[in-house]
Amino acid sequence: MKESNREKCLGKAAQLLSRRMHSTMELSQKLLRKGFSKSDIDDTTSKLSELGLLDDNKFAACYSEELVRKGFGARKIKSQLFKRGLSKELIDGILSSLQSESYDDMLETAVEILRRKMPSFEREENLMKRKHKIFVFLAARGYPTDIISKARAACNMQCSF
Repeated sequence: MKESNREKCLGKAAQLLSRRMHSTMELSQKLLRKGFSKSDIDDTTSKLSELGLLDDNKFAACYSEELVRKGFGARKIKSQLFKRGLSKELIDGILSSLQSESYDDMLETAVEILRRKMPSFEREENLMKRKHKIFVFLAARGYPTDIISKARAACNMQCSF
């Protein structure tokens, strides 16, 4: 009976991994919610790790690259990786590799994101509220204050925080 539960757990894990990569913690939590025992989950994650199908390092690298492509800054990426249950050391390693992205590249990405979103900000007639919405939008995407100010200035919003 226990063997069939382990097989079911492994099958469900394979099904989840066929859709997208998962961190070990994410996969474990999903399997736990499906009603599998902790020991079956531990055996499954160990087996998948041995086979190279569950790798937190690969997951962190791929997921962080995806977030960069979507225009998120380092703070947001750190938050998302932490939320996925990755270790601080792994997150720091990923962020240090991302820091090789130059300041100018980060600014260019923020400006592009802001330009695409500008029509919705321009609907706000109150200039102070508009500034605030722009700040909150870029800050929520993980950009530091200096990048936000320069991106806003580049989009002809001559004002500073």
